[in-house]
Amino acid sequence: MLIMSKTLGFQKVIFLALFIVILTNSAFSIILLNERPEKQANYEEIAKSVVNYLNQIIRSGEKPSYVSYKLEHGLLNITVKYRGQFFNIMATKDGRFIFPSFSIPCVIDTSINLSKLFGEKEEVEYNPPKSEKPNVTLFVMSFCPFGNQAENAIEPVIKLLKDKINFEVHYVIYSNYASRLGASWEEYCLDEEEKYCSMHGANELKEDVRELCIQKYHKDILMDYIVKINKKCNVENVETCWKEVADELGINTTKIEECFNEKAFELLEKEVQLNKEYNAYASPMLFINGELYQGERTPNAFKDAICKAFLEPPEECNVVIKENSTKGSMGYC
Repeated sequence: MLIMSKTLGFQKVIFLALFIVILTNSAFSIILLNERPEKQANYEEIAKSVVNYLNQIIRSGEKPSYVSYKLEHGLLNITVKYRGQFFNIMATKDGRFIFPSFSIPCVIDTSINLSKLFGEKEEVEYNPPKSEKPNVTLFVMSFCPFGNQAENAIEPVIKLLKDKINFEVHYVIYSNYASRLGASWEEYCLDEEEKYCSMHGANELKEDVRELCIQKYHKDILMDYIVKINKKCNVENVETCWKEVADELGINTTKIEECFNEKAFELLEKEVQLNKEYNAYASPMLFINGELYQGERTPNAFKDAICKAFLEPPEECNVVIKENSTKGSMGYC
């Protein structure tokens, strides 16, 4: 998971590098430690490959250099030198999953880039439970770039299938988040107790709440709103920008503000409970009839996955959605 941390130095460079990778469509995953059968491995070679991988995604400036490695708790503990200081990076023993920093809980799936060393990932067919009207639940953070990509990709699918599915957007909420970063609660949370916080700051959490309110009162145009927010607004300006988007779509901003002021904590508590129910901890996570989908993030891939959940797929499932040639990054916040 990526954190827009204020910490400087190596951790900041790693974050910036990961953000750049979004634009270059490198692959990430947060599938936690599903280890493959180990092959006989040269751990030093793998440790150096991990550092080389990070250097590939850091496009400018000074880069970390490999120093040493040791096996610790079943993982590779890799020491690197960056700007005269030493840092430790944890990785799985096959080099596939990288944990750049304990204070920045980011997990990188290197499997595409290191596939020559460790073989190809085995594809598993997705078969969600079937129902007459599938439930499609997307968990995001409103300013997670990976989540935004998923929202943009699934929007034409929602418009295609319309009321043939039950679609809802929900939000990943953290607790005790600011204190773990050494920040003030106001920077990341809506409450001093830090029960309701968000990775990219308090403005993101406020936007999460507004989108929940819009889902409550204007569900038919929720995705129109979200796609426009993704295009026109950012976490710094959203507190004013959202009203422009809402006005364009005819959303009653007064009603949304009233919802925010009166129901924010009630809505957020429901999100916390849904996070626990679905074990939703990252953005994006898509559940179809309760089954986590981990395939490609393109309109047609989303459509095909959802259509597998119908007892009797409607004719819309035969439609091929026009899409650009760029596949969404497989990263997560």
